[in-house]
Amino acid sequence: VDHGYSPAKWDLHISNVRLSDAANYQCHVITKTNPKSSRSNVKLIVEDIIVDIQPTDVLVSLGDSTQFSCQFTGEHRIRREQITWHKDGKPLVTDATRVITSIELPNATVTNLQIVASQLNDSGSYRCSDGHGAQSREAKLYLRDINQQIQVTSTEDDKMMNAYHSAEPALQVEVISPTVQGVGSKRYVEYTVKVKTTLPVFKESESTVKRRYSEFEWLHKELQCADTKIAVPSLPEKAWQRQLPFRKDEGLFQEDFIEERRRGLETFINKIASHPLAQNEHALHVFLFDPVIDLSQYVRGKVKH
Repeated sequence: VDHGYSPAKWDLHISNVRLSDAANYQCHVITKTNPKSSRSNVKLIVEDIIVDIQPTDVLVSLGDSTQFSCQFTGEHRIRREQITWHKDGKPLVTDATRVITSIELPNATVTNLQIVASQLNDSGSYRCSDGHGAQSREAKLYLRDINQQIQVTSTEDDKMMNAYHSAEPALQVEVISPTVQGVGSKRYVEYTVKVKTTLPVFKESESTVKRRYSEFEWLHKELQCADTKIAVPSLPEKAWQRQLPFRKDEGLFQEDFIEERRRGLETFINKIASHPLAQNEHALHVFLFDPVIDLSQYVRGKVKH
């Protein structure tokens, strides 16, 4: 309690307000010169507001569009005019390329920040706030310049792949040597996945594993379920028509189809393996380096560096 410079002014300061601070407060003053006392009542309401921002991590290329969405929920309504956005700890300046829209719903207030054409100065940390104490956690936007990305090629075993900037770490992933395994209705195609890398995020510099199409599907699904927003590229199609009976050709096991699928799988895994956010996912490390994908031992999440 601080009465300041004047005996007639009394202030009650509450720092780091908690829900338990919500109450009725009374100021009771009795002076030596006046036998009468004065009382003043004030009610403190602490708003229990939950602020959720999605996504929390985004990687886009220069010129791409992206969007962050914030949702405020709680007993007391947050008016949309109260909401502010911050970038790197400073109020966000909106313009034609940074557009904010907010709407008040029955149970929540939602605000969206759309970045129409991402530029390098858009990279950074973003938060939304109610203008008082409630704010979201940080959401980070990473920008990728396609002219400075790692060049991933499919070359012979004795060649390390090159980067556009030789100082950058290198990564090469090949999908080669498709082989038909099994007999009759239990036939399947097995692919050899070879990895060479100097990226420090990977604990091994080389690996050769065998993978089926269904295991590529598993990786695709795991990355879609990751809590980080990763734009997961598409896999080659399932080709249901080739699985129909009474075909006059080999269907899924026709050489030209196998080669087409191999190229598609190689494109897919190269895009994923060179993605900075995907490189932190445990699923990618298991796919690239574990001799066998053992789901009984697998735990979804990030790798520990």
